Amino acid sequence: MDKKYYLGLDLGISSVGWAVMCEEGDEYYIDDFGVRLFEVAEDPKKGTTHAEERRTFRGARRLNRRRKQRIKEIKDFLRENNIVTDEQLANFYREKKTTNLIKYNEDQYFNPYGLRVKGLTEKLTGEELGVILIHIANSRGYNDKFSFNEEDKKQAAKLDSALNKANLLIQSHKTIAEAIVNEQEFKSKENANLIVVRNRLSASVKKKSTKNNENQEKDNTNNKDAVGYKFLFAREDYRKELNLILEKQTEFYPQLKGKVYKLVEEIILRQRDFESGPRPKTEIQFEKWKKFMEKHPRMKQRFYPNFLSLKAKCNFFKDEERGFMSSLIFDIYHLVVELSKYTVRFSEEENKKVAQAVFNFVINSKEKIDKTEIKKKIEASLDNKHKISTSGAHKVLLGG
Repeated sequence: MDKKYYLGLDLGISSVGWAVMCEEGDEYYIDDFGVRLFEVAEDPKKGTTHAEERRTFRGARRLNRRRKQRIKEIKDFLRENNIVTDEQLANFYREKKTTNLIKYNEDQYFNPYGLRVKGLTEKLTGEELGVILIHIANSRGYNDKFSFNEEDKKQAAKLDSALNKANLLIQSHKTIAEAIVNEQEFKSKENANLIVVRNRLSASVKKKSTKNNENQEKDNTNNKDAVGYKFLFAREDYRKELNLILEKQTEFYPQLKGKVYKLVEEIILRQRDFESGPRPKTEIQFEKWKKFMEKHPRMKQRFYPNFLSLKAKCNFFKDEERGFMSSLIFDIYHLVVELSKYTVRFSEEENKKVAQAVFNFVINSKEKIDKTEIKKKIEASLDNKHKISTSGAHKVLLGG
């Protein structure tokens, strides 16, 4: 008599359980079973998984790629509007060096913060304008988007202190750069002409600086709530500074008129919402993707839509918008997944009868349902002729 074998796997982070079930005629039995143990795939020192480490590096690569793309688009914008060419900008960086000095030899050095202050009242050269736009595009400030869980909320709370300090400092100034150039908090204690631009300190730096200066705050490197930021500027403050600079520079570069919004919002401060989901990496690929979607509209179903596009008007407060608390489609999918975990032992007719009975029971129920209730419903739909076990390999599959 022919035998049929079925392999079942229970995958865990440090083990794989396995069992081989044999079907011989009308008989079912477990032929063999066991478990294979192995080391957990995580860093023993940090306690984090290797997947988390890979995600961190992948996130860093994504940020670098998007930053490079913004800088490329800034250069394209400046070149297309006859403000400065790529070659002129490259020569500027090659011939001059960056400095943290407030007063310096402008033939040899440049200070991006000084240029940002200068741009509020004076004309900037094309190269200088390009430098400050790229400088801001590299560090665009803190943008408070969404908090998805308690850990995110705790992290946001840790940043409040740094945000409040920065906000207090810039209240008496037009822009962030003006505050950095003029406020004593950003100047070296040994040299008043030197700007201290280091904002995020490592644990070793904080320990050393605290040891050398008794007047500084107590070392908090062992404090889990320590953030490591001295000041944290908001994205909105950078937006304000960009608009003020470009408003002034429009007087000297008429070609910027009517294009400031595109430069600021669509290039420098552009940030895709998290819920918009993945998309092609470059603008060229994105344009190709859009054209493809126009020809194949059904393919759009493969991509996650922005959940904000699914909102509608409230049934009770007609002028208010409402979202959804749950998804019926997902609930049905979850039900099918759970039912698919059962093993077939009945005829096709009985399978369809049981499946329909359980499906109607779950859909029409107003209370939360557990596996025990589903088991009772299966037995009842079979006129209690069969007793069902919902453990191990003795689950019943609802076919049909």
